[in-house]
Amino acid sequence: MILLPAEPLVFGEENGLMGWVHSAAPQEARDLGVVVCAPQGYDSLCVHWGLRLFAERLAIAGLPTVRFDYHGTGDSLGDDGQPDRVNAWLASIDAAVQLLKEKTGVRRVALLGLRLGAILAAAAAADRGDIEALVMYGPSLSGRTYVREQKALGSTRHPDDPVDDTGNPNDVLMAGWLITEETATALGKLDVAKLSKRPAKDVLILHREDFPLDERPQKNLAALGADVTAAKTQDWVAFMQDALTSKEPTRDFDTITRWLLARSKKAEPAKVARTVSAQLQGDDFTEEPLWFSSPSLFGVLTTARKTAPGKPLLLFLNTAANHHIGPHRSTVELARMLSGRGISSFRLDAAGLGDTPARPGRPQNGVYSMEATRDAEAAIDFVHARGFKNVSVAGLCSGGYLAFHTSARDKRVKAMVLINLQRFIWKDGDSLDVARRMAVPSTGTYLQRALQLENWARLVKGGVDVKLIGTALATRAGKLIRGRSAELLARLLGPSFETNEVPRGFLQMLARGTRVLLVYGESDGGLDELALHLGPDMRRLRGQPNAELAYLSGSDHTLTTHEARRHLLDLLARTLLRS
Repeated sequence: MILLPAEPLVFGEENGLMGWVHSAAPQEARDLGVVVCAPQGYDSLCVHWGLRLFAERLAIAGLPTVRFDYHGTGDSLGDDGQPDRVNAWLASIDAAVQLLKEKTGVRRVALLGLRLGAILAAAAAADRGDIEALVMYGPSLSGRTYVREQKALGSTRHPDDPVDDTGNPNDVLMAGWLITEETATALGKLDVAKLSKRPAKDVLILHREDFPLDERPQKNLAALGADVTAAKTQDWVAFMQDALTSKEPTRDFDTITRWLLARSKKAEPAKVARTVSAQLQGDDFTEEPLWFSSPSLFGVLTTARKTAPGKPLLLFLNTAANHHIGPHRSTVELARMLSGRGISSFRLDAAGLGDTPARPGRPQNGVYSMEATRDAEAAIDFVHARGFKNVSVAGLCSGGYLAFHTSARDKRVKAMVLINLQRFIWKDGDSLDVARRMAVPSTGTYLQRALQLENWARLVKGGVDVKLIGTALATRAGKLIRGRSAELLARLLGPSFETNEVPRGFLQMLARGTRVLLVYGESDGGLDELALHLGPDMRRLRGQPNAELAYLSGSDHTLTTHEARRHLLDLLARTLLRS
């Protein structure tokens, strides 16, 4: 059964929220609609793609569904450092319920929450008093427990990794996501086992299969008069992984769908007109979520209010299998800051990533795909049609791979920015274990760390993955020897004997006037790949006026610190305004 694509909409007070409406299959229409309350922070990156698939499943089953980004998260306006976050998130749920009713015509609503989203859904439902059913999938059952988990996870970083200094030692930072002390305090007051009002008549709790069962929440909810069903998840552990390795939890989705269908009945499909998406309005930009290319691709266009000369636009490409907001929402932050300098941008989800469904024959969450260059070129076609002729492309890690190959194919690219690129060349059959090895710093960094006594102590205690590091360094050494041999041959016999397609591609781009910027953290593992193909410090492009190599101090692989992102912002603006 084929449905219309989800309808991206801007909604809520002052149109500050971003959401998607999945309309029900008309022949299966039910009287119950679903609002999905996603998790927060890193969890949201892991499951965004899966929640899209689940919303599509529910819609096919006849249950119209809304997904949304809380205020200060995802594509919505605001940020995680603002005050009164918990009330803002609860208000976001209320607005999503209203959106569901207005856009689908349903009057009975179920909330489906994951992790922190389950606590927020329960609190919002208890405050409202009109929610028919509540599903808590893999829930964090108290805000205090959730904050404690995030703090523990944040402390597992390597001692040498940079970390933001928020000025408050009680703030919690985990992989670039911030929970301020005020937010942590407010979350600490949320506890499903201590709710004083029934959130819904029917409640389904699917406790995590990897955690011991905590019966206090269902006992409290039952005491409040709710009909509670409790069970264990079957696929949670495989689902709650990095999006690159995450697996669709089909058994859990089936369980939840059957439970919701049992609490709904057939109904006449509502006759509600589909509308053109509104725009998010920021201080320096307007932002439009949209489908394009017939429609088969999703993206978010950020248009600067005051455009710089030449009307530059930067196309952001997916990092690994993360959706278009980027690691720790960095792409959203960069896009909106660039607008303040007169630079527009477009955040693309290539096919099979984020909010763009996979095409037949292409995998879900597939990366390092040459076919994705066609998606990037379709995005360039689209923004050209919108009047943006000065288009540059940028990508982090695997996004850099896609940016490189798109720029090599498409002569319309004015500038190319590659950030912490790990692989220039990818061959069928190559192992995606590169996703783990990308966390291994450069060989030079390990030589420096070998001289530090504290790292030998970590080795003795088992705090170092010797096998992973050894494999990565041995692989790099072999590649470097082969790369240096090819470089020597080209130097002796001339450019026409260049066998390495990477420097050849760079030289062709530079010859046609494309500006090139490569950006690396000072210890990033991708520096070995750079040396392999272009020589240390990019010496094979030495003398090329439009080629630049820049290093980010105080940066890790995904630029989790604000200092690194501000430095990158300056580099991006300088490069694009010259193009």
